[in-house]
Amino acid sequence: MTPCRKWLPLLLPLGAAALFLLLKLYLDQIAIFHIPCVLWFLTGLYCPGCGGTRSITAMLNGQLWLAVRYNPGVPLLVLLGLLWYGEQLLAACGIQKKIIPRSRRFWLPLLGMLILFYLLRNGISMLAPPR
Repeated sequence: MTPCRKWLPLLLPLGAAALFLLLKLYLDQIAIFHIPCVLWFLTGLYCPGCGGTRSITAMLNGQLWLAVRYNPGVPLLVLLGLLWYGEQLLAACGIQKKIIPRSRRFWLPLLGMLILFYLLRNGISMLAPPR
């Protein structure tokens, strides 16, 4: 067994844990620079980014459902980032394995559902991010 394959099962959790700790330690400093949404201020409508910072904070506090309620795109991007990190670790060990789906049959419906959600959350108060 090569050293890379020996340590591979530890690299993904260690990398994710390091990122988690880094964000958890510096989240207060990041939150100071929170810029209010101009679209919300001018129109009262939520943009696709509204709730993003609160979503990250909720994820770091272990409140995944609340993170999805604030902004479902953020947990999705975090999940995709972790999957991409896993692919890169495998590639570094010489294992060519694709974890993230590459087909349009996956991405187009997912993108359509996100766009529909972002449009509907302005009209259906239950889908709006909690204030």
